[in-house]
Order: sequence, then C-alpha cells, then structure tokens
Amino acid sequence: LFEIWIRRDSGASTTEIVDGIQVSKSSTQAQLTQLVKERLIYSHKRYWRLTKQGAKRTQLEFPDITEEEVVSYTKSLKG
Repeated sequence: LFEIWIRRDSGASTTEIVDGIQVSKSSTQAQLTQLVKERLIYSHKRYWRLTKQGAKRTQLEFPDITEEEVVSYTKSLKG
C-alpha cells in the first residue's frame, strides 16, 4: 500500500511496485489481487490507486502519514 501511496498523484504501475519492494512480480501480482478483493486499491488506466478505505488503512500502518494528507487525498477521489 505504501508504494501506491507515495505515487498517489499519478498512480503506481506493477513494475514500479515490484521495483520498490524488491519482491518477485508474480508474488506482487498476487498481493495486488488480494488488495483489490479487499477493496483497498483499484486499477485505472494500467496504474494502481488507493481507494478511500486503502488510504485510511495505509495511514494506520504508517503513522508518519498525517490525517490531513489522507483527508486531502480522499477528497480528490471521485465517488
């Protein structure tokens, strides 16, 4: 989730995520599929983006992310 968060303005491709976390592509794809099922991320124009729920969970896992950053991000999402 954090790799997607740091690229939240433009989204993160699968390749960028694999490079960022140094895990095999197949393992990363399986993790991304699970995150989609949990409705924490979604794909838009071949880039992964966080849902509102995903942004909130990322903040819980990474306390350095402020509430204001999450609120600003979630307001920018459609829906």
